[in-house]
Amino acid sequence: VGEMTSSPKITEYIGRIAPKEKVALYMGYSFLPLAGGNLLGGLLSGKLYGSLSDKYSMLRKYLVENGHYQLNEIADMDDAVLFNSSLETLNMNSHELTQTLYNTFQPGTIWLVFMAIGLGTAALLFLYNRFILKE
Repeated sequence: VGEMTSSPKITEYIGRIAPKEKVALYMGYSFLPLAGGNLLGGLLSGKLYGSLSDKYSMLRKYLVENGHYQLNEIADMDDAVLFNSSLETLNMNSHELTQTLYNTFQPGTIWLVFMAIGLGTAALLFLYNRFILKE
């Protein structure tokens, strides 16, 4: 909804501020942040999330590291089935298992990645403003 309401106004604004002979160029450039966001969002929501914060990936890794299973035995197992069978194998309830996984693998570190992206973007914008625009 936010994109549907803001996109026409942004396009209209760009059309108004751009020189008449460069309206198409300005509008093309206005979509670069969306392209970058889609690319970065795809990378962050896929492999990065799976490796840092996915509960079932952490569970598989925990079970293999602690010698309960071989990875090839549980790689294709359904997540819910794996979780429930792990409760019996590890003699824990669901809360204890979740806490063990979170304490072992610290899935909140994915927020450090997002923070680094924000800080990196701010630093690059500062450098761009300081050195590129001055020329």
